[in-house]
Amino acid sequence: GQTATEEEILEVRARGATLGAHTLHHVDMTALPDPELQHQIRRSRQRLEAYGQEFLAYAYPWGHHTIREVRAVREEGFSCAVEIGAAISLRMPDLYRLSRLDIQRDVELPDFVRMVTKTMRVPSLPKAL
Repeated sequence: GQTATEEEILEVRARGATLGAHTLHHVDMTALPDPELQHQIRRSRQRLEAYGQEFLAYAYPWGHHTIREVRAVREEGFSCAVEIGAAISLRMPDLYRLSRLDIQRDVELPDFVRMVTKTMRVPSLPKAL
């Protein structure tokens, strides 16, 4: 897909949405040499900062990452990162491996509710005495 235009970014920001980075060119980070990996992550962060982004979230393209990419994203100053997951966890997560559901534009509310409730992992609660 194409990246958002400056006008689209400003409109989204004006509506209160938080932007997140996703590399410059939507590349498989695991296939990049270290210098290119750092460049892709750093430039995507700098683009967010240019729009006044305070909370810096990162999304691994296609969910592809290893410990090397996790470390690089953390070291570049992002607050958290998301991967493509099949579940929503209510447990204390690893902030650089947060699961997310892939919700497309054409998903209707009943399907959305089904997706969320089907995939939610609720931590065990202690039994009442």
